Amino acid sequence: MVQSRYMYAQNVEQFFVSMMKPKIGVNMLQLREYRPEINMATETSIANELTAAGNQPLYFKQLSTSSFAISYQSEGVMTFEYVAWDLKNECRLILATQAENADSILPLIKQIYGSFKWIKASPIPDAIRLSYNDFGAFEFAFPASWEYGTSSEAFSAMNPDTNSVYSVTVSQSDKSSLADITELQYAQQTSQSRSNLFMKRYAASAHQITAESVYSSTQVQQILFYHVLILKNGFQYEFLLDTPVAAGEDDYLAIQKCLKYFRVF
Repeated sequence: MVQSRYMYAQNVEQFFVSMMKPKIGVNMLQLREYRPEINMATETSIANELTAAGNQPLYFKQLSTSSFAISYQSEGVMTFEYVAWDLKNECRLILATQAENADSILPLIKQIYGSFKWIKASPIPDAIRLSYNDFGAFEFAFPASWEYGTSSEAFSAMNPDTNSVYSVTVSQSDKSSLADITELQYAQQTSQSRSNLFMKRYAASAHQITAESVYSSTQVQQILFYHVLILKNGFQYEFLLDTPVAAGEDDYLAIQKCLKYFRVF
């Protein structure tokens, strides 16, 4: 079953046979169910985990928004890992050898990783980055090229070229439906934080509100406000985009694509 999902060159197959030789002790190909927490892995978090397990971190490289490579050492054994994931599975190719042999077999290890290919069933586009939040147990996407950060209240990302700002919040809610919130009520509430608000579009159902409006910033600039509220499993999820009208529709369209990747676990 695993072999049908992976392709690797003939020399890699030969290398797997050579694993029985003394210089290379362990190889492992793992395929496990996707865990959204993998998107939160960083060089620091992985180093902390390895250190806590008694390993010495040696190397980390983020290869894409859905893959990275690491190496670490413990008790004279050096381990190399290639980690990649899609929306359904997580794949790990693990090679280990005695540390004293690492330099001599490093070219072969690079050759193996270079020729290894995984055909992903549900690939994550390079243009987006996924994030996961424990509170509310949800996953969402944002443009990979945007600067981002988190606070105690929200996640936010900004396009440094246009100054568009995308925010994501979550809160517990005892609401059973959003359908009874009228456009007028929504506009009155929203205009408290966004002056000279003009509604362009509003749609409300039991579990979602989608609204678009235009308002004036403090710099007397026209800003498009795109706002999506989703009610699910006792939580209210909010996605908010403030993008200058003069910047065009690119950021607006990018966020619409990102919203397709929202899911609750």
